[in-house]
Amino acid sequence: MSAAGPRRRILIAWELGGGYGHVHRMLPLADRLVADGHEASLAVQSVETGRALLGDRRHPLLAAPAARTIARPVRIESWADIVFNAGYDTAESAAGMVGGWLGVVQDSAADLVVAEFSPGALLAARIAGVPAVSVGSGWGTPPAATPLPAIRFWQPPAPETLAASEARLLDALNPALRALGGAPLPNLAALVPPEDNCLCSFPELDHYPDRGGVGYCGPVYAEAEGGAPRWPAASGPRCLAYLSGAHPALPALLGGIGGTGFPTALHLRGGLPSHATIPPNVWLAPGPLRLDLILPERPIVVCQGLNLMSAALAAGCPVLAAPEHLEQTALANRLLLQRLGLALDPKQGAGDAAALLGRLAEEPQFRQAAAGFATHYAGYAPAMAVDAVVEDCLDRLG
Repeated sequence: MSAAGPRRRILIAWELGGGYGHVHRMLPLADRLVADGHEASLAVQSVETGRALLGDRRHPLLAAPAARTIARPVRIESWADIVFNAGYDTAESAAGMVGGWLGVVQDSAADLVVAEFSPGALLAARIAGVPAVSVGSGWGTPPAATPLPAIRFWQPPAPETLAASEARLLDALNPALRALGGAPLPNLAALVPPEDNCLCSFPELDHYPDRGGVGYCGPVYAEAEGGAPRWPAASGPRCLAYLSGAHPALPALLGGIGGTGFPTALHLRGGLPSHATIPPNVWLAPGPLRLDLILPERPIVVCQGLNLMSAALAAGCPVLAAPEHLEQTALANRLLLQRLGLALDPKQGAGDAAALLGRLAEEPQFRQAAAGFATHYAGYAPAMAVDAVVEDCLDRLG
């Protein structure tokens, strides 16, 4: 369908997770849909992040229903536990969350809901009879299995634990769905069937190994947005670091980077905390940087999330993963298992960080692995994934 077809309203919804990655996936989709003559509105979990990245775009920005902090969060073993801990722990709470999303869907008069890690939007669309597509990384779109598989694939629990996680969430969701006029779910896999799932990832960086039988659209990341880098006058390979200012291992990472002396451009999401000190070989960028000006030089990349890791490997850059939470730990383990890079345990110190960066600089297998990844995906561009997702979305509209 093109601009010559009927004008449709699309709601792109983000509910769970943090960082820039979710909005960076949403914006190109909205841009493309509007360019094709449709209307796109964004319902976002963090309006602050949405406004920061929206720029001069005029897409309507809506506040998503806020997740509720529950009194007794459970240990996360599967996707079901993530949703349970996000305020879907009782039928009453789940009805409030889904009811809030139902209001957003109805108020937007959406013809299609695109859910970016947004189970509430998917459930609301199901009740409203509006077609829905799930878009995002492997973390937000689990494999269609019953029960849902282990997130900690490196230390999976007993099968009965996964079954109990699924049953616990369904016990909250299904009464809520009935109360709101919807049909109950036979299992959680029914919420995101494979044909309605657009995986924005390379298979090597899917949080779930061996998903099997699915197509990957590819990652969506911003290449030409942001500022130009500045490189301090220092010796050694260049380093690009994107980190959260709240990362508990930030002192170790800054100390490690400082210990190497490598000229480094650093962006800290959320800003520099008062206890942190920037080493002299590090330039602290005021905002995100243009990857298309940096990655072709193949610097060492220190990052936490999927989007920059994908962009770095696709450009042939060696990667040091710095996981802060479980999602990033799963991604770091995927990186390590395939020998595509190294990872810093949050409990390690500055000396460990410096040693890992030194290995990436000195041991040829890491640059060779990254170069092989880049060769395999030569010619890939995020616009290709955007095209695939938009085509899939509009196909749902007929």
